[in-house]
Amino acid sequence: MWSLYSVHAEKVDKERMESWKGDMDGILIFAGLFSAVVTAFIIESYQNLQQDSGDVT
Repeated sequence: MWSLYSVHAEKVDKERMESWKGDMDGILIFAGLFSAVVTAFIIESYQNLQQDSGDVT
């Protein structure tokens, strides 16, 4: 009885882990691309910063 349950549980667990692995791959790819885009935007924005003329004394 337990061996039958163990075989079924192992199959279900393996399928679930494969699904989670695929989801995690997608999340990591999205995070990497998002980070690259935000970094490029920050670099371009930083170059355009100017000192506030009201702060100059």
